[in-house]
Amino acid sequence: MAGTQPRAARVIVFVAALVLVLLLTVGSGFLLGTSSSKSSGGALLMGVAAGAGFTVAPVVLGSWLAFWNPHQSTGSQRIYRRLWVSVLAVEVVSAALIIGYAALEGAPGWIVVVFIVGGAALLGASFAVGNAIRRSERAAVLSPVDDLYPLEERRRDIRRLVLVTLLTVVVVGCALIVLDPDPRHRGWVVAPRGI
Repeated sequence: MAGTQPRAARVIVFVAALVLVLLLTVGSGFLLGTSSSKSSGGALLMGVAAGAGFTVAPVVLGSWLAFWNPHQSTGSQRIYRRLWVSVLAVEVVSAALIIGYAALEGAPGWIVVVFIVGGAALLGASFAVGNAIRRSERAAVLSPVDDLYPLEERRRDIRRLVLVTLLTVVVVGCALIVLDPDPRHRGWVVAPRGI
């Protein structure tokens, strides 16, 4: 019976994380939608991308920390450092995107503050919760990370993920351009209002 306690906690945290991501995504979309003009175009996409970055990067970090001990080997520590650099890079890019959105749309400054502080709070919470879940379970003896997920397979999987992401962005972008009924939005340049 003692072994079911950590598993139940993991399931509860996983479901709570999914609900939180859904609520934050809908909330940020609502906030951006109500503060955007009807002809925002690319600026709104910048805001949506920022919201996704502030939400998804911390959830990925928390998920990894809940199921993986980053200090078990030198390979694990190296991947842990890379994960942190990647997550912080996504947070910085998201901050730049939301600032760009606010500048292009003339949105109030509190929107920028809400997004950046919310992203930082979510990052801190995901770090704390992920580590707490992992520590609540008994230490399991595992082989080094390189044996679990060989370098060649990792690189292959990363290439596939990048390729699928780029193809998805291109297809969705082309579909948005083609399916937009307003001919004024068919250009590639997004300029601030009044120019």
